[in-house]
Amino acid sequence: MDFGFSGRAEDISTRYKYRRLSDHNAIRVIELLPECDGEEIHIHLHEVTLQEAPAYQALSYEWGETKGSHSIRYDSSILLVTTNLLAALRRLRFSTLRRYLWVDAICINQEDIEEKTQQVAMMGQIYKFGHKALVWLGEAGPGTTKAMSRFMEDVNGEFWQGLYDLFSRTYFQRLWIIQEVVLSPTADILCGGDRCSWSIFSAAAHYLRACLKLPCDQILNIILQISDMKGDLSYKYPDIMHLGYEHDEAGVWVSEALGHLKAAELKLRRSLTFLLITFSRSKARDPTDRIVALLSLTNKTSQRLLKPDYSLGAGHAYQ
Repeated sequence: MDFGFSGRAEDISTRYKYRRLSDHNAIRVIELLPECDGEEIHIHLHEVTLQEAPAYQALSYEWGETKGSHSIRYDSSILLVTTNLLAALRRLRFSTLRRYLWVDAICINQEDIEEKTQQVAMMGQIYKFGHKALVWLGEAGPGTTKAMSRFMEDVNGEFWQGLYDLFSRTYFQRLWIIQEVVLSPTADILCGGDRCSWSIFSAAAHYLRACLKLPCDQILNIILQISDMKGDLSYKYPDIMHLGYEHDEAGVWVSEALGHLKAAELKLRRSLTFLLITFSRSKARDPTDRIVALLSLTNKTSQRLLKPDYSLGAGHAYQ
């Protein structure tokens, strides 16, 4: 599929040159311009603090290639992005409205090791302060549109065509997605032009794991572990959730009960050792990321003691 303008940079002088962030608490936020501004993807970058940032959504996605080869526009300059990110940006772009996003490959100067180290340490806060995480699984495959639409109707229905495709996406093998989804207030699953909530997606994963033996069981387990850590326990207690939705008076009790369950489950999952064992099969390109990607999920003591530094070798990344 052709996602639109994808030319290579003809002249390196047209590449966007990042300015150093002016404050250690600052981040960059993307302003994604609407389709009416042209066929090419056009953006602006804004330096803001987390407290002053506009309502942005954080993209959780799979890089694919290690380096970008497709061009997007920032005024008269270009930035290079990967094929998968270009597809996501085209799907996320509104027709007439501007949209604010946080995307690691664009918002962090990947060539500046000092900035990368500092920004990666803030990623937990970046996802917490965001309005929502957008989980991009890639373009639709055979049957995935039908599968996603059936999520909305009845997660306990028949075995939907396309489920195996959705639950086999390599996105779910990434180690970084754990904190990206867990720390975000809410998350939506996007596949092509289709969308559903993380709660519905995890409920479908729970149903499949309980009722069917699938080759993608490992991914189903990861999805449910993320839901547990996120405190989204509705997939475990569908009867309680149904009671809460049907009876307003019971809603308060349901919220309090799930709140206590959430606190108890999260306490068990704050240990770095637990996280390293639980997600030992998840993939990260840089060995340093095996700890960095999970650090924001641990207790404050662990976060104080472990300080990542990408300028050092993997064997000496923590002081």
